[in-house]
Amino acid sequence: PATTSKSSPEEDRKQRARRQQERSKAIAPLKKKLESVEQRITTLEGEIAELQSQLATPASGRSGDAFAQWSKSLATKQNELNDRMKDWESLSLEISSTEQKFA
Repeated sequence: PATTSKSSPEEDRKQRARRQQERSKAIAPLKKKLESVEQRITTLEGEIAELQSQLATPASGRSGDAFAQWSKSLATKQNELNDRMKDWESLSLEISSTEQKFA
């Protein structure tokens, strides 16, 4: 009986360690994806700011084709940014949900 009480805390510790390992295994790939999405969002925000600056600059010496190209590129990047923001939100919710399963 004395050995049973001594092994119980040890088993509890092992169980907690296994659970922590399972949690990490489930969450790590999600966090990696989230980090990648965050990096892309940062890149897109910089590219959008640059395009907006170019479009706000007076048109002297700029062709109508260049303006149209920048406008199209801006719209494409804004759409991608919206998509990545949705991805970020979805991944954040998935991480939170997964963490709660292991709480």
